[in-house]
This record gives sequence, C-alpha cells and structure tokens, in this order.
Amino acid sequence: MAENQDVIEVEAKQLNNVTTGVNKTVGETTYKILGADLTAVVEGKIIFKARNKEGTTYYTGKELPLYNGETKWYVDEQGLMTVEINGGTLWRRKKDRRRSK
Repeated sequence: MAENQDVIEVEAKQLNNVTTGVNKTVGETTYKILGADLTAVVEGKIIFKARNKEGTTYYTGKELPLYNGETKWYVDEQGLMTVEINGGTLWRRKKDRRRSK
C-alpha cells in the first residue's frame, strides 16, 4: 500500500517550436508534483531529447519526429500527446492507442 499519493500536473501546450524542414526536433513542457495539500513540492521540465537527467529536468531520450508538412506536437493536462499534421489531428496517445479524427 502506498504511503502517500502525489498528483502530477503537466503544462498543456504545443511541445515543439520547429514544425517543418527537419526530420526531428526538440520539444519541451513543464511539470509539477503536488503534495497532499495540492501545493507544488517539485517543479521541473520534460524535454524530448537524448540527454542525462539534470536535477528536476527529465529527458525522454528521443526527439519528436516531424512528418511531411507542418507537424505540431501537443500535450494535454493529463499528459496525453497529440500530433497534428497540416492542421489535422492524426494521432492521440491513449491507453488503447486508437486514432482519433
């Protein structure tokens, strides 16, 4: 049984600034781990890039792929990722990995 339960908040946003012209790009968002009283006990960054963890900055080990056309990666408050290519949402990361339209 867990001794305590923390809540992790992820900043909902577009992850990547570079959207065309390369095969992959770095993406970034911030996170907070909230304690029992819902105040932040840890704050840091999640960066989509291959590097070693530094303090509260977590590196995923992979950059975000870019596809033909303008590619935008998003993350929502629940940490679910969506990719949008040329204005259309093609894939949304869910537990069942189904495509959404």
